[in-house]
Amino acid sequence: MPEKQGIPPSIEIYANLVLIPENSKPSTSDILKARPICLIDELGKAFERVLVDRIFGWQLEHPEANFSENQFGFRRNRSTCDAPRGSIGYVGIDGKRHTRLIEAGVPQGSALGPVLWNIAFDSVLGLADDEDNAKILCYADDTLIVVTGGDWRFVCLRASILVVRTIIKIKSLGLAVSAEKTEAILFHRRGQVSLPSCIMVDDTPVNFSPCIKYLGVLINVRWSFNDHFRYVKEKANRVIRALNRLMPNLKGPNERRRRLFANVVLSVILYGAPVWRDVMSVSRLSPALYRLQRTVAQRVISAYRTVSSNAALLLARLPPLRFFALTRKRMFERIKAHREDGSVRKEIKETELAGLCEEWREQLERPNTPGEITKVAVVPRLEAVIGP
Repeated sequence: MPEKQGIPPSIEIYANLVLIPENSKPSTSDILKARPICLIDELGKAFERVLVDRIFGWQLEHPEANFSENQFGFRRNRSTCDAPRGSIGYVGIDGKRHTRLIEAGVPQGSALGPVLWNIAFDSVLGLADDEDNAKILCYADDTLIVVTGGDWRFVCLRASILVVRTIIKIKSLGLAVSAEKTEAILFHRRGQVSLPSCIMVDDTPVNFSPCIKYLGVLINVRWSFNDHFRYVKEKANRVIRALNRLMPNLKGPNERRRRLFANVVLSVILYGAPVWRDVMSVSRLSPALYRLQRTVAQRVISAYRTVSSNAALLLARLPPLRFFALTRKRMFERIKAHREDGSVRKEIKETELAGLCEEWREQLERPNTPGEITKVAVVPRLEAVIGP
């Protein structure tokens, strides 16, 4: 039987394909912009996970065959801050069930698909290995080509050549590059003139933008992240308005549920904190984010708008955003340094939590700070109050 030979039965490589439309920019093409999700049954995924474990085990024994260090997607101990070919059943317009052979693409929902994607795409990441001041980074299929240099003309030329080589390599894998989704940015010194306006991507000119979005973080030419902070502010405001209808100040959910809502908003604000934390303290948009956190804290404790930020944050057990973001950054860097040793994660989190409490306590104990009565009651046992 095929199962005894390590081959899954053919019926198990079938899946229901669900196309979830993407809320993306208007497209001039007639191609549906959708995210394919594969719904595979449990037995099929069990066979896939066996293969995944065997692949990872073989890579541990053969380090030279491991994934590229520039591939951050679908990797253990990797984050955004770092399916075999089969038959898929679908229902046609006529209402009848059809079978279509899928030879390219990465439908999501498979356990084995991400691993095979990394293996296949590794050859693309290796194109820049022999290049000076050039690198290709990848998170799943989000590919970032970085080329640096002193002369922008030479940089643009080298970038164009590397883009062409990358596109040729991707096409050799049976895939395609969407020029409509491609963004380009040119970092340069102030006062430079006669800069190019675009770069060619597969015979399509892509204009240089003052800001690009990569993995949910908006990066601008000056690395000030002001565009990202504006985007986060608008997004968090939408979430707050939606949640406010679910938790009015009078009655409504209890504190446990309100803290859950608060964590949803904070997760939106703090996304990518290890990347932008260093410039947050000098950004003119930081006060707007602090006001957002104060609004969330007041909603958690059902307080009036006149309650001070210190009192609201203490009673809501939410550390100030600047300390929270700094702790996230330090924690990320320390865990990254001990990526292979998973046992130290708990210790790192505990020590960073203690450091956060100490920094917050120093701020609260300054003279003439608001929330004096609340501070007297909470600050002596701050670790117990904001602990997990």
